[in-house]
Amino acid sequence: MWLTDGQSARFNLKVLDFAEENGLEEFAYPPHTTTAHALLDRVFHMWHTTYSKCVEDWSKANPGKQVTKAVFAAVFPDAWLKWTRGIRVHAVASKVGISEDGIFPDRIADLLFVVKSNLQNELTKVIKAMDEKSVLPPFTPEPSTFATRTQKLEEENKMLREELLRLRAQPLSPEEIGLCTIKSDKQIPEVGTSRKKATQVWGSVPATGLRGALREAEAEEEKRRDAAELQEMFAACAQELESIEQEMTAPQRAAAAAAKEAEKLRKEAEKQAERVRKEVEKAEREAEKVRKDAEKAAEKARRDAEKEAAKAQKALERESKKRERERVAQEKKTEAEARKHARISNRASAQGTTASGFAGALGDITNMV
Repeated sequence: MWLTDGQSARFNLKVLDFAEENGLEEFAYPPHTTTAHALLDRVFHMWHTTYSKCVEDWSKANPGKQVTKAVFAAVFPDAWLKWTRGIRVHAVASKVGISEDGIFPDRIADLLFVVKSNLQNELTKVIKAMDEKSVLPPFTPEPSTFATRTQKLEEENKMLREELLRLRAQPLSPEEIGLCTIKSDKQIPEVGTSRKKATQVWGSVPATGLRGALREAEAEEEKRRDAAELQEMFAACAQELESIEQEMTAPQRAAAAAAKEAEKLRKEAEKQAERVRKEVEKAEREAEKVRKDAEKAAEKARRDAEKEAAKAQKALERESKKRERERVAQEKKTEAEARKHARISNRASAQGTTASGFAGALGDITNMV
């Protein structure tokens, strides 16, 4: 169950969708109620006071320190236990229409709305006003030329009143009410299958908001009906065309069949021509690829031949230089050998001249003797 106040400025359609998707019943006070009606303002005022007192006590015991997340985790349990004492919750809940046997807005404490100096007169006025005022304000439909739609809205408004009255009669003990504040639809808590508690959200659903939601739902339903009518119209047209075809004479049917067959053959011929064209284009692409590959191969062979020719030329040059060096070396060797033989011959000649002179001198000496 969702407990909300009744300010029309807090109407939120996403909250309604969330409640519907999770199977939650919404309980809202009439729109534009006072602060004293609001359950959260009464109950959470006690929580604010209790928590502030615990923080104040902690600050006195720890001067100069700030309340961090860790400190909050330490302070919160004590404040929660003090706030959730049954006698305090029950006392505040009874003032806003919640008792152990159910939730009843008409049991709201009258002392919240009267002045003590004129208690009886004000109490009479409040009771009379509550008797005259229904749970939802009277519905005044907008001017419309569609009487059926106006009648439908009136019926839906009546159903809303009956549903709200039914919810009022359902018992719900204070222990089954979970309370939290939510300031935007993004902060709506996820409701699991095991969660059985009700939740107070920060946003109300007044009668005008409910009517707006119903009108939006009705507009969606009208769109669906229009779509269904359009689909039925298309189906009727198809049936009409089928009946017209069945009423055609045999020659007409034969001509139509021949035309269909010719159209089929034409499409097949076009498809075949398209396939042939694609195959020709593919062959041309392959031939172009082969030509480019041949050009690349020829260019590569030419570059390889040039490299081989350059290598052969360099080898010939090296061989020619080698032979030239060998020739020069051979000439030097031959020249050296010739010089050697010449020296040997000269030396032998010199030695022969010396021997003949010695022999002549020896002969002269002999003659003298």
